[in-house]
Amino acid sequence: MVKMISSILKVFTVLILGHILFNISALSCEFQTKLRGKWFFTGENRHTNVRIRSNVIIFKASRYVKIRYRCIESRGNIYLLKNTAHQKRNETLCIGFIYVADNPQGEFLVSRMIGRGRDSFIFSPIQVRNPRSININNTCDAEVSQQRKFIYRKGNECRLPRSLLGTWGFTLRQSSSLTMGRRNITIHYLNNNHLTMNCETRDGDMYLFRRAAFYNVTTDAVMCFYIVPVVDDPYYSYQMTRIIAGNIMEGQVRTVPRGQPLNVHQDCDMIDSPARPEYLYRLDTIL
Repeated sequence: MVKMISSILKVFTVLILGHILFNISALSCEFQTKLRGKWFFTGENRHTNVRIRSNVIIFKASRYVKIRYRCIESRGNIYLLKNTAHQKRNETLCIGFIYVADNPQGEFLVSRMIGRGRDSFIFSPIQVRNPRSININNTCDAEVSQQRKFIYRKGNECRLPRSLLGTWGFTLRQSSSLTMGRRNITIHYLNNNHLTMNCETRDGDMYLFRRAAFYNVTTDAVMCFYIVPVVDDPYYSYQMTRIIAGNIMEGQVRTVPRGQPLNVHQDCDMIDSPARPEYLYRLDTIL
């Protein structure tokens, strides 16, 4: 009886350790910064796209078909993914990203590195018997599929939602209010100065704003914010959190060379560790 209990405990311990190691591997698997953001497929309609976060990919085949993957292992530009839906947790995918500089068809070439999936989409998963035993070595193979697609970022269509337009009270200590236009923001300061910045690019609720020729003709100014609604609050309507480490204006603004290309996930360097949030409120709200 003692030996049987001991054997059961050993098996249980192995399973627990395997589960812990699997989760640690998944947590440490992250997509390269230059891959993050929303991408479209060359030759496909705009409803087919993929959004890449730090360790998650959300693939939309159409308006009605969406698959969410979590990265469980990476090696260079190769990523092993797992379907996050509970009822489909035995579905996996292996994909590779090849950077193609100055190619008119796209910025990256996506290469499927696993057998044919349940559908014809390049991001279609396959079923595996034991998802805990898979890794890049025993699952990913560049020769098993010739399915490849170019992906590109959409052109600059950085617009603020209509619900944000107008002048708001702003809790930033140095400011009195903030005005949002369709493509820009203006921060009004207590000393009667103001700073207007144009919306350069965005990814969902993350916005990157630029002011060209800020100090001189060779220097631009940049600010990044994460802006989301505040739910069930009687005073505040939106939370506005800075996600960039600045070098001027008390760390609020960063200077960059004039015309330097900018990307939310590469230049907004505080996405994973944002600053203390500020809030927007309607000016007719009495605090």
